[in-house]
Amino acid sequence: MTAASPDSSPMSHHCPQRAEKFPPMIFCAAGGLSDMNIATDRSKYVIEVERLPGGESASTFYGHDHGAQVSFFLSHHRPGRGPELHRHPYEETFIVQDGDVRFTVGDETIDATGGDIVVVPAETPHKFVNSGTTALRQINIHPVARMKTEWLD
Repeated sequence: MTAASPDSSPMSHHCPQRAEKFPPMIFCAAGGLSDMNIATDRSKYVIEVERLPGGESASTFYGHDHGAQVSFFLSHHRPGRGPELHRHPYEETFIVQDGDVRFTVGDETIDATGGDIVVVPAETPHKFVNSGTTALRQINIHPVARMKTEWLD
């Protein structure tokens, strides 16, 4: 995958007034993400988590929307909740912040807790579930601008 040129940046259609002096990772010379309105008043470099798209279990940072070569989920799963079995064509790294989680990685079951990091190799089927009694908070890192998931269940 090659980096996008300023004219082909995923955000170029949102920021027609972007000047050449701004690199592709800068959102828009006019301030923020134009009509997407995700950047803050503090700085065009700051994205407030509550402005990210998401649902009941996670907020999602899509790297391609921000000129970044990484995407991630800020997960906050209730007990007994988690995604079904899936895989990606790249590794996925999980940073467990709070709570207890049970991962299935290939044929192995792994219990992790706050302070642990779990790395799942590319193409390896995996899933996780909050195995504790309190909320699970973790960061699920995808080292790509555009996430790709194959659901297996």
